[in-house]
Amino acid sequence: MSKVSAIKNIIENQLADTDCFLVDTESNSTETVIKFFIDGNAGVKIDFCAKLSRTISKELDNLGLEEDAFRFEISSPGIEKPLVDIRQFPQHINRTLRIEQDENIIKGMLKKIDGNNLEIKIPKSKKLPDQIVNIEFNQQIKIKVIPSFK
Repeated sequence: MSKVSAIKNIIENQLADTDCFLVDTESNSTETVIKFFIDGNAGVKIDFCAKLSRTISKELDNLGLEEDAFRFEISSPGIEKPLVDIRQFPQHINRTLRIEQDENIIKGMLKKIDGNNLEIKIPKSKKLPDQIVNIEFNQQIKIKVIPSFK
């Protein structure tokens, strides 16, 4: 079992009774640096990531995987990462999203989620009134939250 798989299993077991979930994993080719990104219904606090990291370290000691030198990190995806799991969207209702699909880019406010369907309100322009569009979420769409500093 690879280090990534072993740690993923530990994370998923630890998150099973929480409102958090594993969103993404990144590692270099030799798995000497592995990053795990978790999110939750109300985001993820740094204290939670630290506690999870300590638990993983203890479990890895028990599995004997700490013999090879590697580093793992647990964090939230951060605002710069795209949303990759439909479970990430509810916390972003009424926030502005940037949606890239094929060559099209739209910006609009997330108003509602129904299954994999996202209802987006595109603000009026000089030529068009407000529009509501429905977009089916899938892995071919790149969606990021546009931060608001109001």
